[in-house]
Amino acid sequence: MSPKHFTSLNLCAFIQRNPGDEFPATHTAYQNAAAAFGPDDLFAIMSWLNAYLEDYTCLVDGLISLYEASGELTWIESAISLADKMIEQFWDEVNGGFFFTGKSHEELIVRSKDFLDNATPSGNSVAVLVLLKLAEFTGNEDYQRRAMTMLRLLANQMRRYPSAFGYALCGLDFYLSTPKEIALVGNPDDDRAAIARTFDYARRLGLDFPIVQCLTPYPRTEMRAELLAEGLVTNPDDLSRYNGYMANVRTRHLSSEAIARAMLWEGLKLYFDPRAARRSRFFHDFPAFRGAMLRNSLALFSGIGNRLFQSTHTL
Repeated sequence: MSPKHFTSLNLCAFIQRNPGDEFPATHTAYQNAAAAFGPDDLFAIMSWLNAYLEDYTCLVDGLISLYEASGELTWIESAISLADKMIEQFWDEVNGGFFFTGKSHEELIVRSKDFLDNATPSGNSVAVLVLLKLAEFTGNEDYQRRAMTMLRLLANQMRRYPSAFGYALCGLDFYLSTPKEIALVGNPDDDRAAIARTFDYARRLGLDFPIVQCLTPYPRTEMRAELLAEGLVTNPDDLSRYNGYMANVRTRHLSSEAIARAMLWEGLKLYFDPRAARRSRFFHDFPAFRGAMLRNSLALFSGIGNRLFQSTHTL
């Protein structure tokens, strides 16, 4: 992760511990809420502070991004909890879509909804994308159903005035595309056969261009701390090797060099399989891509010395 990711991670952790501290106007209200609910109950405090839809959606989006960058479950768990709270507070059970204010706000004559994307996207547009992402991560079809309800509500307007719904169109594009999913597969007890099974699984998925990377103990992650505690990190200091392709860990049965050799051999079988090339949409539809695919596959030979590519990670 880059320093920017670390800054975002630390800031979000601070918000979870101390929501309201960065905004003096709400600090007194936060102190009252923290006294009532406890300083760690972010969701109860946000309700107390009468957070609006955009506050919820943007924070959920940030939590998802932190999970994608760090792989730490605490962020996706927080995103799910906050999204569920958002649905409870803001969802229109009659017509669909999210109101701008929640049920805990003061009673208004009319609860409005905002759909237009201006200099900043609307709460409903951000909600479409974060719910679709959560549906992919969790398999919860209810998230996707609500996102589709909003897209249907906006369908005519997006056709007529696409420039006013830029972020909503990003959500539609995400839904119509095939999101790329990355699964981290690894276990301290993995042996040579387990690595072969991982590559065989990647082959059977039938993806256009599957990518299998080695578990990497990136700095300041829970995973790194756990691997260090078990003595499974073989390279804790040279971050130029932290790129997902070089082996910087071992298992209880394999050294990092043995992992590198196994990944090289299985990778060659995966990427030089003519059947996979024939199935690949890129291979057929983009002739210029064929050369790049071959060059990338040939680069695997540099993995013989466990020096596959180079990274520029820094602490």
